[in-house]
Amino acid sequence: MDLIVKKALKGLGRWIAVAAFFLAPPALYAQSCAMCYQNAASAGPRTAEALRHGILIMLFPPLFIFAGIFVLAHRRRNDTMDSEDSYESSDAPAFDDSSDLS
Repeated sequence: MDLIVKKALKGLGRWIAVAAFFLAPPALYAQSCAMCYQNAASAGPRTAEALRHGILIMLFPPLFIFAGIFVLAHRRRNDTMDSEDSYESSDAPAFDDSSDLS
């Protein structure tokens, strides 16, 4: 019974999180700084284009850092798995289960 209640509460929590996300006002997702908006709107089309390019340029360094960390972690994971396999195949003593008396 306890397991059923835990699963139900976990599912309910997920649905509440999804509902909160979709029912939140759009202004919550942006900073809505009036001074920044007015500055960008009055600057002209060339400045707006420069801002768009700047946003894209600032996207790439964190993306590359994340990808690099992900690749290194993936490679280290494979290195660790290879070393465990070599340990199992080495001349390490084997521990037999003596509870099986057949």
